Amino acid sequence: MGSGEERHYFLFHERNPELPVEVVITRLPPLFGAEKNWHQHDFVEEFSVPLTGEIIIREKNDGKIQKRRHLSKAVLKDAEWVAGVACESDRQVTLYIEHPAGTRREVKIAFDPKYTEGKELHTVENPTSDMVTMVTMKRVPKKILRKDPLIFRVDRTPSLEER
Repeated sequence: MGSGEERHYFLFHERNPELPVEVVITRLPPLFGAEKNWHQHDFVEEFSVPLTGEIIIREKNDGKIQKRRHLSKAVLKDAEWVAGVACESDRQVTLYIEHPAGTRREVKIAFDPKYTEGKELHTVENPTSDMVTMVTMKRVPKKILRKDPLIFRVDRTPSLEER
């Protein structure tokens, strides 16, 4: 963090302690490489999808990049914006999307464990020359949140090069 990203947090776990979820909408500047943003989590699971543009999620283990996922199916269409975020379970988040014509639609983003980041060192980058916006859903087991209500803030271990 602190490399030019802009973040907006939706802390559902603060409103409802039985809902161990945090949603973050992040804007990444053009050609954001995030070489200094490698990190991993012990308990927090993350799932990211692009709202605009495309993102690349990289994971590495033992200093070698193991996985590289290129996500380019953006949720928002031209001139749309996120007008609201709702979450009722740790399995999905609902985005309320508005269009300048006044129409509103709902998009449900389901948590997909197959694309979860967190246990290995990982980072996200913007490979395009445009500003990119993405949504990240973070969750932890309820028992972990009960033990440590600040788990979303403290469960982020940077890579050794950044310490």
